[in-house]
This record gives sequence, C-alpha cells and structure tokens, in this order.
Amino acid sequence: MASCSQIDKMIHAYLDGELSRVDRLLFEEHLASCAACRRELQQARACAARLYESLRRDRRPRDLVSSVMAHLPEMKKKRPGWRDSASSTRSTPDFGKQRKRHPVFRYMPVYVPAVLLVLAILLWLQWPETINKENRALGVVTCSSGLSYNVDAISSRSNPIRTGDLLAAGDLVDTSTDGQLLLGLKGPTHLAVYQNSSLIIENDREINIFRGRMFLDVFKETRRFTITTPHGRVTVMGTSFHIQIADQGTEVSVVSGDVLVENDRSFARLARGKKALFEKDSDMRIASLAETDTFVEEARALSPDIQAERFFLSKILSEPVEVPRLTGEQVFVVKTGQRSVKTLLLRWVPDPYLSGHASYTVYISDNAMQPVYKYTVLPLMFEEKTRNTLEIKLPAGKEDRDMSVLHVSLLPVQGSGYVETSFTEVLAVGEK
Repeated sequence: MASCSQIDKMIHAYLDGELSRVDRLLFEEHLASCAACRRELQQARACAARLYESLRRDRRPRDLVSSVMAHLPEMKKKRPGWRDSASSTRSTPDFGKQRKRHPVFRYMPVYVPAVLLVLAILLWLQWPETINKENRALGVVTCSSGLSYNVDAISSRSNPIRTGDLLAAGDLVDTSTDGQLLLGLKGPTHLAVYQNSSLIIENDREINIFRGRMFLDVFKETRRFTITTPHGRVTVMGTSFHIQIADQGTEVSVVSGDVLVENDRSFARLARGKKALFEKDSDMRIASLAETDTFVEEARALSPDIQAERFFLSKILSEPVEVPRLTGEQVFVVKTGQRSVKTLLLRWVPDPYLSGHASYTVYISDNAMQPVYKYTVLPLMFEEKTRNTLEIKLPAGKEDRDMSVLHVSLLPVQGSGYVETSFTEVLAVGEK
C-alpha cells in the first residue's frame, strides 16, 4: 500500500484525471483507510474549486481554435533539389508540371486534429453525467435561492446549484453572499445552508463544514451523524441544532435532543436550550439560549420544492442504507463514594481477531455531567491478546468537583476499524 507522502504527490494528478488505472486504485485504496489523506484531498478539491470560480471573469467566452486556424500561414512549397534535376532527363515531356490539389487537401493535416479536438470538447460537455450520479446519489437539493455552486467529486467540475440537483459523496457545496439552500440527505437529514457557507458531503451521515452557518434536522437512528469543523467535532444521534463557524470558534445551539461537542482539549454534552462555543485547543464555553424559535423560523422560511421533495422521498430516501458495523455506545456509571479517585480501570472481553479493531474515545464526566477527562484507546490495546485491562490516570486539580459518581461513555471512532470491543467493567481506583 502506498505511503501518505506518496499519496500527497498524487493528489493533483488524481484531481486532473491523469493517474493510470493502477495508480488510481492504489490511491483510492489508501484514502479508504486514511482520514488524514482524505482531508488533504478535500482541501485540494476545495482550493481548486475556489480558484476555478475566482477566474470565472477571465475565461474566454468562446473557443479560439477556429480563429487561430484561420490565421495560420500557408504551407511553403517544396523547393526542387538536385535529385529532381537529375531525374528530369528520364521524365516525360510533362515532367515539372505539378498537379494542383484542392485547397481542402492541402490543409487536411491541420483540419483533422482541429475537428477532432472540437468534437472531443463537445462530447465532454454533453456527456450524460446525471445517469452516473443517480447511481451514487445520497441527497438532493430541495430548495435553492440566490447563487450557489457544487463541485462534483468525480469530475471536479463546478456548476451552479439548481433545485432538484443530485448530491453525492465528496461533493463540495458553496453558497455566495445571497445563496441559500435546503438539502435532503439519506437518514433522513435536512440541512438549511445559509449565505457564505462551504461544506463537503462525506457521506449521508458525515459532513465537513469550512465556513458559514446552517441548521440541521437529524433523524434519530443507530448510526451517528458527525460534523467536522475547523475547531472540533460535533456528534449527534438525532436532534435539531444550529451551527455557525466564525473567527472566534464554532458555536453549536441545540433546539431539541442532545449533542456531543469536542475538540483536542475538552468535550461537552449539550441538551435542549444549551449552546457551546469552542476553539481548536480551548475549554468549552457553555451557556443557556435565550430562545430557540428564531433558529426554527429561519430554517422553515426555506420551503422545499414539491417535485424535488417527492423525488427525495421516492428515490433517495426509499433506497436501502448500508448500516456500518460501528454503532454502539457503551455507558457505565461508577460509584466512588467519598474516595479520591486517581485511576479508572477498564476491562473487556478479548476476541480472536488480530487486526481491524476500532479505537475508542472514553468520555469521563462527574456527578453533575460536567466533563472531567477525555482519553483515546488505540486499536493496539485490543490486538494484544495477553491483556484485557487498561488504567486511565485522571488529571489532578479536580478535588473541588463532586466525584462521588462518575459517568463513563465509550464511543467507537468511525472509520478507525470495523471490529467492536465488548467492555465488561469500569472500576474506580484511588485512596480510601
């Protein structure tokens, strides 16, 4: 399998369609197992799309092939050489009189490539991509107002978004200063995307937001819905919430249900009427919402087109969904009494698999459900069959918290592996 450095050198060739069949297979096989390279590809695709749009005004309105060909100089006639003079004594009386050819044949070497080039361009522009996209569609644009663009994941072509357009995994959606969209994804999930927003649809349960704001209605099912932002990650099982990306961080406001927000340093579970503001490496700032009706009213102002909504319900939503293997969250309530807890001990049931394990994120909260610590269990722990326990040292400086009861949640990390681990017990170890 190719390394990340090799894949990084192949990204632009992949976007331009210049990789061979073998290199393309190696490239896509590596992307399937490497989240870092997938993010690099997404950023390169987004950069290419923005460059494509920034140069829109400088594009030529028509093809230059015909005008260039019309001003090419005529081909010079071949000058007779000494071989022609020597052979003239053996020629017929009419030797030396060149037969005149029709001008069409004279310029045939120029016309044929030009005609083939024009035909190739016309064929490429008129190629029925809609048929291919229907096979991989996972959503549809049910409402569009103003100007927005969609960069296709396969062809990397940028097109204005219209109501009824299909959405596929890897598509980049970008709204302008007056653009607003209503998107429907399998699940179902409805997204109201507002002005100056940019996102990539990874799949029907995962999106990546670069800027802007949107309102999401996520249907509750066994699969988690994940949103990656420049400042952290948002995980939901089924809820309605508003999310905004700004210079000061990502703000998440929950209208219904509950949402897990986290960054490299901390995490928090938000219930209805709560909001959180967080940056990439800082503590969560939690507050109460004054009201939630304004978020709902703004989202409902975008009314879906009847025909597009019917297509979404009958074609997109009715198709079976391949449910991933990683679905479960394991929760433990650990009673510590009045002891000062120093360590948590995790136990699990060893399995016969030597590889393919999923990593886990351990979220530890106090009796008031305030975050205490976050820890990542790597797959290597489960691959070593000689052990089935792990000690997690808790940070100091939590003595002022109510630690008589600890809430421990173990959540498998999507995309890290496909073998789930059965945890059996979580114990608190500390001083009496």
